Amino acid sequence: MLDGRTAQGSTETESSRHPGPSSTAPRGREGEWGRLTDALAHVSEGHTMIAVVDGPPGSGKTSMLGRLLQHAHRVGFGVRQPMLSRHHAVPRQYSPVGGDLRVVVGPKQTHISSLDWDHGHLPETTLPTLVGHAPQRAPMLVMCDDADRVDDRIIGECLDILAGSTERGALLVLTRCTARLARGEGTRLQGLLHSTPYPQVHLRLEPLPETVVTSLATERFGAPPCPGLQSMLVSTGGNPELVDALLGGLRDEGLIDVGETTASASPERVPHRVRSLAAVRLARLSDRCRRMLTVMGVVDTPLRVYQLASLLGESSTELLDVLQEALDSELLRSEDHRLVAAQQLVVRTLADELAPTVRRAILRDAGLLLRDSPEARDAAATHLLRAADTGDEPVLEAMTDLARRLARDQPARAAELALGVLRLTGEDDDAYVERVRTAVNTLMAAGRMSEAAELARCTLARPLDPETNAELRSTLANLLLMSGQTTEVTDEAEATLEERAAPAVVRQTATAAKIYGAFVREGAGSEAEARRILAAGSGGVGSMLAGTVLANVLWERGVLGEALTVARNAVAAVSHGTPPVWRPQPKLALAEKLVDLRESAEAEAVIRDLDAEIDRYGLAGQAAAPKLVRAELLLHTGRVPEAQELARDALRTVRNTGTFLLQPRALAVLALASLRGGDPIAAAGHVEEFAAAARDGVGFYRAPLEWIELQVIHARHGEHSAAAEALRRYRTELTTRRGLFVAEPGAGPWLIRLALRLGERELAHTLFDVLCSLSDDNPGFTLLGTAARHAQGLLDADAAALRQAVAEHRDPWAAAWAAEDLGTLLARTGAPGDATLPLEDALRRFERIGCRHDAARLRSKLRELGVYKRPAPSTTSDDSGWDCLDDTERTIATLVSQGLTNRQIAKQVFLSSSTVNYHLRKMFRKLGINSRVELAGFAHAGRDDRGD
Repeated sequence: MLDGRTAQGSTETESSRHPGPSSTAPRGREGEWGRLTDALAHVSEGHTMIAVVDGPPGSGKTSMLGRLLQHAHRVGFGVRQPMLSRHHAVPRQYSPVGGDLRVVVGPKQTHISSLDWDHGHLPETTLPTLVGHAPQRAPMLVMCDDADRVDDRIIGECLDILAGSTERGALLVLTRCTARLARGEGTRLQGLLHSTPYPQVHLRLEPLPETVVTSLATERFGAPPCPGLQSMLVSTGGNPELVDALLGGLRDEGLIDVGETTASASPERVPHRVRSLAAVRLARLSDRCRRMLTVMGVVDTPLRVYQLASLLGESSTELLDVLQEALDSELLRSEDHRLVAAQQLVVRTLADELAPTVRRAILRDAGLLLRDSPEARDAAATHLLRAADTGDEPVLEAMTDLARRLARDQPARAAELALGVLRLTGEDDDAYVERVRTAVNTLMAAGRMSEAAELARCTLARPLDPETNAELRSTLANLLLMSGQTTEVTDEAEATLEERAAPAVVRQTATAAKIYGAFVREGAGSEAEARRILAAGSGGVGSMLAGTVLANVLWERGVLGEALTVARNAVAAVSHGTPPVWRPQPKLALAEKLVDLRESAEAEAVIRDLDAEIDRYGLAGQAAAPKLVRAELLLHTGRVPEAQELARDALRTVRNTGTFLLQPRALAVLALASLRGGDPIAAAGHVEEFAAAARDGVGFYRAPLEWIELQVIHARHGEHSAAAEALRRYRTELTTRRGLFVAEPGAGPWLIRLALRLGERELAHTLFDVLCSLSDDNPGFTLLGTAARHAQGLLDADAAALRQAVAEHRDPWAAAWAAEDLGTLLARTGAPGDATLPLEDALRRFERIGCRHDAARLRSKLRELGVYKRPAPSTTSDDSGWDCLDDTERTIATLVSQGLTNRQIAKQVFLSSSTVNYHLRKMFRKLGINSRVELAGFAHAGRDDRGD
């Protein structure tokens, strides 16, 4: 049995099974313990009442009574209890090996099996009698364990004590086994309780929560459980006696390995102590019930009644009696209209007795049965993978069909199934090529781009029918594009389009890959092809992608109004028939433009839609795209640390899924965030990786490499020859990429400032002309006019223009620079007193957005004016625990503590599963934890501290 001391890892002896002097509640039983101690307190005031504690075998009823006895003695109660000895008050306890009972009969010890106890086969000398200590005038506690099995005379004596203790108060506590009550035992006791006049409190000992079981294991072994051990703990069903047998057995039998961070154990090795306890509990069941539970143990999956009946070769009605027997034993329970093993670890011991070939046959039947059940498809996949064999066509076909069904919602599992089928299919099999297509598609959905591309290439090397050849080549073109290998995309796309047998949807997909690849590779050079496709009016995904590409090209050229219109039309062109792999692209392009315009609210709404669509269609390979757009939004709104963290997460996703098309973009965000955060060394590292990707022709990036590299050089070396040389070297790129000045309103003024300081006045005027032209061409976009006004203030030393720029800039970084430029100008023109306010304003702005290097420069300028400013406190919270989490994180942590999955949480907080996962990893780092269980503990503690 579990009590406070055995849970802490001490050696379990008979004496340690009895509760010590502590009156603290048993772990996980705080509510029930509180009600019992409240009843004692009520009785101590002269009241009389009855408390009935019900629970299944091993739920801790006896342990609870023992602890209550000690507490009652300590607070001055007299205690009476029926015992199995006339001379010694020794409570019944389970022995370490399972279900034997040890009782004291005079000076001798007698062992009685649990089965004998259950059936009342006790030696005459061990018949119960009422013993104990009852001081005069002290309130009385009367306890009767397993009251549903004791003689009526004992219950009568207990009730007589209550009747004679009305003046001093008495509490009668009875425990009952719910499994026996379900079998109809204890009915006479029920009648006696109904006829008593005393108030009654009824408690039921439910299974221990998973968090409690995990904490018991952590305390026992000195380290949190690994996933394998955690699965074993869950399979106890929270039964305290079974948990104790598992923990003690693992330790005593040397099956536990405690490392630096976790305690690990193989789920395949069940301790003998657990098997002995399971044997005792299962011995009471009929052969038919054991057979049914054996199947449940093998399948290890919730089943509907008709499904279980089908596996047993019976009808549902034929199972009624045996189902009731299993439910009464509480080894089986009904949950959401399905049958679940309440203690899977117990029924698993039955499954372990079967030969492997028999278990495999049962799994085969279960997999074929469950594959058509949406709620059990994941379990069906597990069973079929374990049961599949070469030549078993029904199973291989079922796995292929299941892989296609799971590709959207569970792409990783779908790919596992498809590859499993392929390994068991010979290359000369008629079904081989079709199964390759399924494997390629599921690998792509799972984000395993390089594997999918290699499989497609290998298959294209063999003779194929024209339609299959076209489909595989089109798919390969998409894979190469997402992998960033844009130079090969055109060849594969054109080969597809030349195949007359290619279906219309395949031709459309190839057209989409070709035009998008051309845009990534050539930029503005793809405009003519995009317009030609749109003019043809063929519709479909090709036209949709042509619109997206045209919108991007126009944006880079600085034709903003038309670009926005075309981008919105492309989003509207997405239809039910659009291939899932291309659905996110128009929304991604629109979100980018809204971010550039600093339309934060609309941009966030589009990003949320994009997240949801990627999640809905299981597009794991595209999960990094919305993260990067959101990171850019955070960066442009001054939330530099958050942008950096999200960009790192996106880069991990890119590398894990092989979608290297997005890698340069992730590196660009990281480089800019590092620069803003005052870490030019890290920024230089990101630029180096960025440059390598650009040299290899891998990937598409919006912010020019030259712009970022120039900032890095300036941050590391200042305004000397290196910066001047870089500025001259990149002159053409920086004056022709109009899209840069849309995405970065502060870029033009920054470059003009640098050019003026380096004596490149002609370049400064050229840049100013670009900004003015861009503003004049787009009169409805005020941020462009503000950037031009900022540049004018620098060129003309116009304080009024700079003041206006400070007030109008929507980009926090650009506004901070405008304030500094104003202060610098006033200090230079002989009004140092007037310079202080704008410089202090610039300092506050830079500190607010985390630009430490820029803030240090401002403090230096202010010191030259006689103003000394201390660095602002770190924006990183010094709080630890629950207080260091933001509102979104606290909401997610609370839902985790309620047992919700990532997908369920995502629906409640209107985020995608991948975004929820990102927040979880962020919280784990903040809190220094490794599991959802630990996070749930923080959530409970946080709510308790706030009184929630």
